[in-house]
Amino acid sequence: MRSKLFLMLAAAGLLASSTAGAVDLKWSGTTCFTMDNSVYLCKPDDKWNTQKTEEALRPVKLIYGKSGANPILWIGFDNLASASSAADYASTVRSRYESRGLKDITVTKEVVSGRDVYIVSGTDQAKGSRFSVALFWRSGMSKILQIEYTAASQDFSTYQPQFMSTVSSARYVSMN
Repeated sequence: MRSKLFLMLAAAGLLASSTAGAVDLKWSGTTCFTMDNSVYLCKPDDKWNTQKTEEALRPVKLIYGKSGANPILWIGFDNLASASSAADYASTVRSRYESRGLKDITVTKEVVSGRDVYIVSGTDQAKGSRFSVALFWRSGMSKILQIEYTAASQDFSTYQPQFMSTVSSARYVSMN
């Protein structure tokens, strides 16, 4: 009897943990969506395929379908943001990338749709790719939206405007 109860509790716990990481996307048309009732954003266009992932910190990725290495936009949250300002947070993200051995890390502050957005960019020489991560700081929150763009070095500038169109569309819709 005890073993049956234990198995039932274990199964319930496993089911709860498997659905806990699921992300909720509510679509507004074919390219825009609200993620987990907290963030609204739009894909650059219909050529970008949307996939949910099993990654807790990057639960959604947008992949541009083309031959060769596909450009990817990763949409996620940093749930451990503890900096006191947007600039401090961007500096922390920069240090994380540098500690992973990534090169040519820069931080720029952009005004996007009237908001300050810090963009951390660099090179992953081992993979032959470049990346940019837009950081959407919100004072008083420990859960910070990040949109990461990764592409083969030779394709990076081609898809950078599409990354920026998604960055321009992003906004918080609640304090979740």
